[in-house]
Amino acid sequence: MGEQRNQEVGARFEWMRQDLLAVVGGNFYFATPIPLRFRNTNVVAFTRDEQDRLLLETNMLSTSHDPRMTIQENFWVVRGKPVDLECPPNGRLVTADYANGDKLRVEFIPDLTLNALASRYPDADIARWDRAQLPQELAVVEIHMRVGGTEIEFGPRETRLQGNNIMRNCFMAHCGVGVQMG
Repeated sequence: MGEQRNQEVGARFEWMRQDLLAVVGGNFYFATPIPLRFRNTNVVAFTRDEQDRLLLETNMLSTSHDPRMTIQENFWVVRGKPVDLECPPNGRLVTADYANGDKLRVEFIPDLTLNALASRYPDADIARWDRAQLPQELAVVEIHMRVGGTEIEFGPRETRLQGNNIMRNCFMAHCGVGVQMG
């Protein structure tokens, strides 16, 4: 039997857009460069390249000292030893699950109209958002993250923090930082 090596696996997301709606833990961030920060670490952030395209950065929160998946300028690298890794060939989704319960899932959904957005997120009450801030069609990046062994989860429909604090369906636009923890 051959030697098993701890190898890094990675690829680049090619869904760089001018306008992007970030959906992090069931909350919505538009034109917000840092939707989520923990202490001095940008957990979810966006920068721009020379062509003014958005580039995604993620840094998984974890209670483990083992390395975790990261995304830097739309290039994802799975570090450590996930028990499950999913990345279909279309390049729009990557998921990494770790034995301690840590999880990161990032999915790009291209070209949603505001009506399609309202259908995808029926509880968000998108009709009440200031639609003048949003283009008629935009790409969405959904980010779900769970910190194993804690109450902290940025799930598909809500954010759960320590002490049963819950956020859901918040819309934030043109903020420097959406949510700052710690």
